[in-house]
Amino acid sequence: DIERIKTDDHLLNAYLEHNKFDIEKAVAFLHTSLEWRKSFNVKELSASSFPQSLHESNVIFFYSRDKTGHKILHLQSVKMKKDSAYSDMVKRFLVWQIEQEFRANMGKRIVVLLDMCGAGLANVDINFIKFLISCFAANYPYMLEYLLIVDLPWILSAVWQLVKKWLTAEQQKFVLVVKQHELPKYIDKESLFIHLGGTVGFVFLCSTSLKVIDLITNRILK
Repeated sequence: DIERIKTDDHLLNAYLEHNKFDIEKAVAFLHTSLEWRKSFNVKELSASSFPQSLHESNVIFFYSRDKTGHKILHLQSVKMKKDSAYSDMVKRFLVWQIEQEFRANMGKRIVVLLDMCGAGLANVDINFIKFLISCFAANYPYMLEYLLIVDLPWILSAVWQLVKKWLTAEQQKFVLVVKQHELPKYIDKESLFIHLGGTVGFVFLCSTSLKVIDLITNRILK
């Protein structure tokens, strides 16, 4: 990481842009980010760090782009569960996905779609949501275009209010809580899954091998 900082002008510029070209803040951000990367063993993460079942679960994956061309990272809350060991694994899986994109497309921002359709209290871990936001707020500079929280169940509105209090005013600007029918404002229907009001009924997963997965049944088609 240190060598990359010394040689990658695009990376340095990302830290500066994230901190609105305040050099003192950018240096502090960089220091904190590097410490986190070391403690989290980010460089050691690979596809083989995770069981095949997680790769094929469709819990976290990149698919398609929004109307302005940003790649979309999907997180399906209904497939998550409140379990410390599972949560820790999914956090690492999330970071691995983000890290690959961060390295491959430096300077290009992404959209995160937190799909809450069908999710309940058994699926939603407030610490995971805080971790998700902190990844971009504190560790991956100038990478998040915006976070869409889709179809937040009313029973979980209290959870969101807790998370919102934890966010700064600047961070809140990047978080959009929307209903399914509002999604076409941001993403074309041809790029949305059927359960989100779109036309796509399957997804390509390429993390370990190319597969076509039916999103509704989670059945491998080929």
